[in-house]
Amino acid sequence: MSARLLPTVCLVSIYLVGGASIGSAQNVTPEALAAAQATAEKTEKDWFAQAQRLDAKLAPLLPCDATAKKAIQDVSHASDVRVTALMNYLRMASAQAAGQTQAARRLLATEESQAPEAADERTDAALERSAIEAQNANLAASFNARPGLADARNALGEINDIAARRTTFADQEASGRDRGLAALRDLVTAYQNREAALKQETDAFQAESTRWSTYYSVRLSRAQAECTAVGGGSPSAPARTPAKGAVKGKKKQ
Repeated sequence: MSARLLPTVCLVSIYLVGGASIGSAQNVTPEALAAAQATAEKTEKDWFAQAQRLDAKLAPLLPCDATAKKAIQDVSHASDVRVTALMNYLRMASAQAAGQTQAARRLLATEESQAPEAADERTDAALERSAIEAQNANLAASFNARPGLADARNALGEINDIAARRTTFADQEASGRDRGLAALRDLVTAYQNREAALKQETDAFQAESTRWSTYYSVRLSRAQAECTAVGGGSPSAPARTPAKGAVKGKKKQ
């Protein structure tokens, strides 16, 4: 029996246990991915906390107060940092998912290429057992006429037992390989689905980040419009106070 016929179910187990290292082939280590996720979660919390306080911070400010513009810019910057961090995490997660999908496909292709060998082993064992059983039947028919064949009949019986065990083992191995191949196909499908889900999530977040960028631009524009409406200048510039003695009556002619 070929040593290459390691049951596929064992290979699937090895693959799943070592799955964390597959991302390394794509230069994405589990540690780097975990760090990127932690950074994305932190920037999400920071942005959300600032965004929640923005309206309350703006409420008591006058339209041309420079603090208003800075408050909006700070939240907008936090949003940009959040977008950068999350996009970096999604990029790394997608690269890891793609690497795992490719590795699973390669393993499946290898196992499928070896499946015919397992089937041949099973067929050969069954044919060998049938041939021995036929010889044993012929020997049994001649036994009464020739009692001296007892030793040969016993030896053939032992050979038949060995062939029966080999057939059973080949059947079990072929069945195990079939189950393993089915598990591998399910694994490939699961990885493909995860890869597609990450792609969809990335596209959705890109669209969301564009909307937030537009939102903060609109808020800045509105703050400027309100300042202009009350006769002020840019809210980024503090109000100018007249110098001492600058405001005086006209000099008498």
